[in-house]
Amino acid sequence: MLNISEGFVRRRDAEMRQFLRYAQASNAELRGCLYANHGRGYFGDLEAEQAIENCKGVGRMLTRFMATLKDQEPRTKDGPRTKNEPRTKH
Repeated sequence: MLNISEGFVRRRDAEMRQFLRYAQASNAELRGCLYANHGRGYFGDLEAEQAIENCKGVGRMLTRFMATLKDQEPRTKDGPRTKNEPRTKH
């Protein structure tokens, strides 16, 4: 959730996509923890299965969200503008 909100405030699709990738990685890490905890007996079969399926659902949502973002940043006549580069008037 925090990676998604941080990416959102960056206001650039490329940065938003990067933070969505971070969110996907965090989601996969959580899923790994769920498998480990189930293996150690902290969760029952049904509880673990439901939690893991929820993580998989979140992963699919993140993938669909990333697909809605533009492939490239707006370009200037000299190429892409970086975040720290000032806007120029033409």
